[in-house]
Amino acid sequence: MQVQKTVFISYRRTNPFHALAIYQHLDTLGYDVFYDVDSLRGGDWLQAIIENIKARAHFLIILTPSAIERFNEPGDVMRQEIETAIDTQRNIIPLIMEDFDFKQAETHLTGKLAVLPRYNGLEIPARFFRYAMQELHEKHLQQDVTTIIHPLSFKASTVAQEQQAAATAAPPVTERQLSAEEYFERACQAVENWDYDGALADFTEALRLNPQLAEAWNNRGIARRVKGDLDGALADYAEALRLNPQLVYAYNNRGEAWFVLQHFSDALADFQRANELQPAHNIILSGMAVTHHALGELQQARAIWQRLLRLDTRYHDANWVGKENNWHPSLIEEARKLIAAL
Repeated sequence: MQVQKTVFISYRRTNPFHALAIYQHLDTLGYDVFYDVDSLRGGDWLQAIIENIKARAHFLIILTPSAIERFNEPGDVMRQEIETAIDTQRNIIPLIMEDFDFKQAETHLTGKLAVLPRYNGLEIPARFFRYAMQELHEKHLQQDVTTIIHPLSFKASTVAQEQQAAATAAPPVTERQLSAEEYFERACQAVENWDYDGALADFTEALRLNPQLAEAWNNRGIARRVKGDLDGALADYAEALRLNPQLVYAYNNRGEAWFVLQHFSDALADFQRANELQPAHNIILSGMAVTHHALGELQQARAIWQRLLRLDTRYHDANWVGKENNWHPSLIEEARKLIAAL
């Protein structure tokens, strides 16, 4: 029987404490775990990720409502990680948080990811985390694995060592931190179900338990905006960006709030900052275009919108754009004016 103690953890940045807690548990049991503590952007980052998947027998996926939200976006890295694991026949183990439901996730699990519900997953509730980790070690990671293990390049090996050192140095994860992430995920599921009152309550509880969750501040801002509390939304976006100045969607969301308040210069500045961090994203580009139009900068607005139309002809329909971007009616109306002026 070939029991291999090499593991890759795939997770979304909204679930850092669950990923770290899993790393810490497996590390004490002698597993060689790749866990991307820091955001390894730069040079050969994605290649190092792919190599480390191929170099490890077991592939753990932390599945949560927030984790799957971006699976349908072009170039989503977490999706690429999972597809690599499927293609190279790793021992794939979905780790399922309480508010994740495969049925509700079907629209996100397209293409190769459609097979994920067939794998033998493991639920990891925060209150029974240690028991779940025991089952992970004694059952799921003890399977006979005959998959081919690919050797690492020097670069990928160095990256793995750096990440392992950072993860090992991190303080132990607390149950409070895990509970905060569970409330965050419950709130994300409430948003999916259009329950913004429930989402506000759960985001608020997540932030009470862990005020350092930048994504929770950002997402509570979205819920507040939907409920009409623009001042509260702006305050939440500002706190999210104070905690994480690289949080692209917080800039985009704040830009939308500024637009609704007709602070068009502030809106454009936030859309442009989001575009610097994540160039050529359709949602961000469309926000930039309508804001240029609202400012009377017609040439810039038309150039961006024509680019969007070349990518997707549905940008002829302002209502579709508004629904796709979850826009306030004021942005949809500005898009309608821009389309008419093309």
